[in-house]
Amino acid sequence: MTFTHAGSASDVPANQGKCFTVAGKKIAVFHKDGRFFALDDACTHMDASLAEGEIEGDHVVCPWHAAIFHLETGATPGPPAIGGVKAYPCRRQGDSIEIDV
Repeated sequence: MTFTHAGSASDVPANQGKCFTVAGKKIAVFHKDGRFFALDDACTHMDASLAEGEIEGDHVVCPWHAAIFHLETGATPGPPAIGGVKAYPCRRQGDSIEIDV
């Protein structure tokens, strides 16, 4: 694995997400219960930013049409999303968020 610095952990408030650009990709990073998760930022339904979605349990809910994506796997149970999103290995090193893209 090759981890790349994405941003500061302090920039991602608890139970929220933030979009970072890493290696030319927009990646949504979520902070839940002291852990960080990284998913492709674009919803597969209409490209809304998942970083702007709400965290509910172990999922993020798309802010536009309520598509649901699992924080760890990027999987979705179904419509309106037309498929899951890519999940990336993510770790915290001090205040740095690092993602393996």
